[in-house]
Amino acid sequence: MPNAAKKPDSVVIIGAGPAGLTLGLKLAEQGVPVQILESDDCVGGLCKTIHFNNCYFDLGGHRFVTKDREVQLFLEELMGDDLLVRPRKSIIILNNKKLNYPITPLDIITKLGPSFTAKAFADFLLTSALQNFFPRPDSSFEQWVTNRFGTMLYNIYFGPYSEKLWGIKPCSISSHWASQRIPLLNLWDVVSRALWRKHDTPATYARQFYYPKKGIGQICDRMAARIVQQGGAIRLNTAVTGLHASGDEIVSLSCQDTGGARREFRGEYIINTMPLPYFIQMCKMGEDGPAAPFAGRCDYRSIRFLHLCLDVPFVTDNTWIYIPEPHIPFFRVQELRNWNPELVPAKTTALTLEIACTYNDHIWTMPDDKLWDLCRPGLQRQGLLPDCAVTGYRSSYARFAYPMYFLEYEENVAAMYAFIARFKNLRSIGRQGLFRYNNMDHSIKMGMLTAENLLNGYPFSKIMAVATEKKIYDWQDPGK
Repeated sequence: MPNAAKKPDSVVIIGAGPAGLTLGLKLAEQGVPVQILESDDCVGGLCKTIHFNNCYFDLGGHRFVTKDREVQLFLEELMGDDLLVRPRKSIIILNNKKLNYPITPLDIITKLGPSFTAKAFADFLLTSALQNFFPRPDSSFEQWVTNRFGTMLYNIYFGPYSEKLWGIKPCSISSHWASQRIPLLNLWDVVSRALWRKHDTPATYARQFYYPKKGIGQICDRMAARIVQQGGAIRLNTAVTGLHASGDEIVSLSCQDTGGARREFRGEYIINTMPLPYFIQMCKMGEDGPAAPFAGRCDYRSIRFLHLCLDVPFVTDNTWIYIPEPHIPFFRVQELRNWNPELVPAKTTALTLEIACTYNDHIWTMPDDKLWDLCRPGLQRQGLLPDCAVTGYRSSYARFAYPMYFLEYEENVAAMYAFIARFKNLRSIGRQGLFRYNNMDHSIKMGMLTAENLLNGYPFSKIMAVATEKKIYDWQDPGK
């Protein structure tokens, strides 16, 4: 059992996303003085919802699926009757053919043709046989996929979609991305799962999901309201601009609000959920300046969202539509009505297009009308745009959408974790705080367990493993 720990005198949390808000709520409920600093003008981070033309748009779709009973009960109690169970239906549009996602063998045969199917399975069997005698290491995303699915399926879907999303060749992407985000072992697993209905269903294969009535941001809004009710403080429009360390402690945070006013914050514990490379680059070690140049080798892929309001009752019956074709700007489409009819006015629907880009590139900075002109032909070609249906559109942005999994990803992340582990009053959690693509339920769980770490000495090394469900770094628990 963990040793009992003294209740913290004060905790400062950087970032009001799911991880930071869950932690803040759990601490505030125990009477711990909590301050949450958020650079945005609202809570939620990547899990916020915006209101436009009487529609509720998320930053992309957020299906809430969890295998953790504690997280499930927490969410159900928090949201009450505002939490819905919704069906999931997704497709891939490939060569003008609509394939169900997750992919089924029947779809491959009937929609891609028996000739392609036979060649794809022959390619897979040959690849598997060669792997038995001449194994090739999983040296990159490309090699990981071809080792398990063969070259044909890689070339037709995995390769084009990944290059479109990341903006770089898949041979330059770490295999860690594939092992974390592709739930199946190989093509045979696709067949066996379809024929024998395996019970160990990956979360990405879930047929139902939790979803709030007014968008995914309602979860974070509800937590924020409870934190304030419990005496905690949430300071919006407050960006951290510097961190000051002395020895093995972070002693203060420098912040600036949107009006330019500057202020310092101090806490017995500092909990980071902002993008880890930028957090580290802001850390000042006395008068020595920036502390960790290796953090500059880690970056993010950005996403621009184009939200469309349509004066038609529906477009498709799908929640998500994946578009791997490289000449179409967007890689994924969501239809709001299929997530929850209450997100849009009666007899109308809405779409969100996700366009991958690099921060401040031509896509990021393009005016809305120009982006709409760029995307409209692709929607029409895919049969997703009824004539004269669009009544309004606007953009939203996620600068830090996806941690970039370059080939040296593991080495760089280990260096960042080693750096932050030197400070006994610092914890870094959540998707951004660990520079790792994890899901919303993982972030909530990390917030819960970090509260246990601060209140009761729960080992932080176990919290670091939540995002991957395995041990990812030999963290030495400081001060606990």
